[in-house]
Amino acid sequence: MLFKLRFALVFFLLFFAGAAYAQGYSIDSAKGEQAFDVIEENMGQFKRMIGSSTGSSQEQLNDAYDGLRSLLDETLAHQRVGNRLEFTHDRFDVACQRSMRELKYAKRQVRIADLSKKKAKKMHKKLNRIEDSLQELCSQAQQIDAVMPEEVATGAPAVAAEQNTSVDINLTVEAPAVVAPSTTVVTPSPAVVAPSPAVVAPPTVVAPTVVVPEANLAPMPMDPSLFAAFMDRLSEASFSSDKLNLIRSASMGNYFTSSQVLQILNELSFSADKVKAAIMLYSCVVDANAWFLVYEAFSFQSDRQKVQQAVEHMTPAGYE
Repeated sequence: MLFKLRFALVFFLLFFAGAAYAQGYSIDSAKGEQAFDVIEENMGQFKRMIGSSTGSSQEQLNDAYDGLRSLLDETLAHQRVGNRLEFTHDRFDVACQRSMRELKYAKRQVRIADLSKKKAKKMHKKLNRIEDSLQELCSQAQQIDAVMPEEVATGAPAVAAEQNTSVDINLTVEAPAVVAPSTTVVTPSPAVVAPSPAVVAPPTVVAPTVVVPEANLAPMPMDPSLFAAFMDRLSEASFSSDKLNLIRSASMGNYFTSSQVLQILNELSFSADKVKAAIMLYSCVVDANAWFLVYEAFSFQSDRQKVQQAVEHMTPAGYE
């Protein structure tokens, strides 16, 4: 009876431990800490490079760094459990995707910033190392999360390795059966092969190659209905930081007209936020010839000059 109780207790402990392991995301502590070190080292170097920049480029890259820093801290929050690191984010897979998108945004800001080629190349190198380490962490955690102990997958209790079980095996060797050779003689009958008619394949017709010139498709601005939904969400955001984060997210993979950018800026209360948003959205504008409309959102000439100086060396959408 005591043995049965112990066996049941071990079974349930293994079952619930396996279930919790299957639901969480974790990684081997050695691999995890190595990737964390690479990310932190390159984030620090990237920050120092931003500090040596000047003008609007420094402000623009600082915003990109702050957004990336915040998401990485949220994604990589963890606790040590034994020889593993367990990530505390309840949707670690989604957080990984958001961090990867923010990394792409930071790369884009480096590309359009007013930097020397040498410095931009160094910044891209740091961001690539961060991206590689983050990708390794995310993929390793997903693979570990997919593995479940045998007792969870099949419902059968696992047998402990420490249990000393002896099994008697009796091997019975049977003598091979002797088969007498057959004396039956089979007389082969002559095979009659009917001649097959010759099949002549029809001549191959080669279709002429038609060369279609590649279309030069210009980027399309955000659909009016989608833009209206975006503006609704923007107006519902309470804080300026939330509004800027929404604008930053929308700028990744979407394009706007100058008129749409003007509407976005008019939803912002502070002139400093308008300057940031205008610089952020310039590379997404499909009609740069109408960019002058955007300056109607600014009350002060100094703010207009900040934007003009920042976008002077940037490339709008469709002109790359």
